[in-house]
Amino acid sequence: MKEKIIKIITETLNLSNGTITETTEISDIENWDSMMQLMILSELQEQLGLDISIEDAIEIKSVADFLKYVPKE
Repeated sequence: MKEKIIKIITETLNLSNGTITETTEISDIENWDSMMQLMILSELQEQLGLDISIEDAIEIKSVADFLKYVPKE
């Protein structure tokens, strides 16, 4: 699931593969603003069924933070 989330974020931000990793911070990526954050949330919900509230999304500062919302298998 981690790889799928990273792939979705990479594609949504229109970046090259390998640019986004588990340790990437939002502040590391110039075009990762609040609008892009909403687009990423939408894609994660649509493609993976991840439901992250807007309140929780405000607290997300890195890819690792997104991964906290992946259900444990």
